Amino acid sequence: MSVLQTERLIMRYWKQEDSEKVAKIWGNTATMKYCAGAMTDELIKNVVNSYIRFQEENDYSIMFPIELKENKDIVGVCGFQKTQEKDVFEFMYHFREDTWGKGYASEAASTVLDYGIDKLKPKKIIAGAAIENIGSLKILEKLNFTFLEEKWFDDTQMNGRYYELKVN
Repeated sequence: MSVLQTERLIMRYWKQEDSEKVAKIWGNTATMKYCAGAMTDELIKNVVNSYIRFQEENDYSIMFPIELKENKDIVGVCGFQKTQEKDVFEFMYHFREDTWGKGYASEAASTVLDYGIDKLKPKKIIAGAAIENIGSLKILEKLNFTFLEEKWFDDTQMNGRYYELKVN
């Protein structure tokens, strides 16, 4: 089921068979270089199953597989993760290495961010990216996230830039 669309992309609900397709993203060492590293196939299945359960329990999604309209190929994922703080969500996106530089991440991120602000009604949204991940940093700045500080991220074991988007 299509939830959101742009000129070139479809953001939809998760399906069981997506595990294999998103393994090209989350299981790819280069794609996950600035994150906590490539995921195992088992972990990917568990993550996809958790998103499917969330959809079923809440009748909406907070993380989407991103498909190309032209061929329904999954090229990325984009959405939100709950944090420990009430009404604060972390914004995230990962795109397949062979699609970098084509504008898909910016296109999807802008659309999903608007959806999340409307649907989740957060008081703020946070995001972080490794200092070396210039592409992600540019996207966050383009989306009007405010740079707060450079800090150490325990999950990635690297220095990153920490951003915030106040929405209320």
